[in-house]
Amino acid sequence: MKRKKTIDSFFKPIVSSSRVPENPNATNDQATPIDVQVPEQNATPPSEAQQARNVTTAFERDPGKRTQIWQLSPTEQDEAIRFYISEGPYQPKFEPDEYPYNDAIHRRRFCRNWYADFWWLEYSPHTKRAYCFPCFLFSKKPIGKAGSDAFTVKGFQNWKKVHSSDKCAFLTHMGQDPSSAHNYSVQCYNNLKNRIAHIDQVVLKQKEKRVADARLRLTTTERAFSAMNLAKTLPHNKMGDDFLRSYMIIYIEKELAAKITSEDIINSYDLVGSRRGKFKLIDT
Repeated sequence: MKRKKTIDSFFKPIVSSSRVPENPNATNDQATPIDVQVPEQNATPPSEAQQARNVTTAFERDPGKRTQIWQLSPTEQDEAIRFYISEGPYQPKFEPDEYPYNDAIHRRRFCRNWYADFWWLEYSPHTKRAYCFPCFLFSKKPIGKAGSDAFTVKGFQNWKKVHSSDKCAFLTHMGQDPSSAHNYSVQCYNNLKNRIAHIDQVVLKQKEKRVADARLRLTTTERAFSAMNLAKTLPHNKMGDDFLRSYMIIYIEKELAAKITSEDIINSYDLVGSRRGKFKLIDT
């Protein structure tokens, strides 16, 4: 008797080439080692200077590091000026002995009390020099005249010329003429600062008005639905829309309706058109 053939007798099984044959003699000790990177426990944490480099801002505030306004594009100039005006002058206040000497001969240093006498004064810990805030914002590109960029680009460091006399370097920079370069920059600074403050006030008032209007509309809507629930009762289901509207107005504005007298109603009714007779109040 012949043996019955099955479908497996016509095909041979295919062994996958990606399959790795198992080694019965292999032990756990022969396993391939895996490299694992273990962080060092004594690793030095990043310093504050390295962390500061990772934090990026739109504009640098340190006057010794920031880019001059006239070096920016027109769009960036407007954005930068508004940013610096909102932040104000850069005036870091250290302890008196923390300000370095300008040189070993004269041994003079910056004084933080100068901030109170000259509001526009700035100090850069990077360059250890002083700068003028409004002149930085609104002065034009230096034309090469000596001293024209002392308080904007290069910075001022000759502290021995800062004293109480009329020849003080800060007073000389300001100038006595109202049309001096410094006073012109201060005027531009004040005008733009007041304009920005005025715009902020206008936006705030508009926001408050919109909130008040929204609350008024919400209150009026709630009162209207409340009046409708009271007026549109079963006996009044057949009243017309005009009468219902007038009824609801009287109910909602009942404070104003209380001030209307009967004589006012009669006079207003007579003015609508000619009548055969005039209404009058009957004393009871």
